[in-house]
Amino acid sequence: MPEEYRNIYKICRRSAGFTQEAAAERLGISVESLRAYETGQRVPPDEVVETMSDLYNALHLIVRHFCDRCYWPQPVLPQPAHPAQPGWDSDHSLSAMGVQLSA
Repeated sequence: MPEEYRNIYKICRRSAGFTQEAAAERLGISVESLRAYETGQRVPPDEVVETMSDLYNALHLIVRHFCDRCYWPQPVLPQPAHPAQPGWDSDHSLSAMGVQLSA
């Protein structure tokens, strides 16, 4: 998981003003489980993340959780290459094909 999202559960809990003990009680889980989720030792079940999102008032927590777990649909088409990226074929650029863009 990317470094900046590793503690998303902890960040949301702290932003909502909950201690681990208070959040665990309201979530119906043990403090040990919450600590394991916040340190990346375990992945929280989807149902727990949904409850966290409600409790912490953090809808983005669900989105990040699913994105990080690869549940989110991946794009079907590949992203187009940019001229500065490998894979850019200068022979197929617009000017190489004779296309003139009006200013």
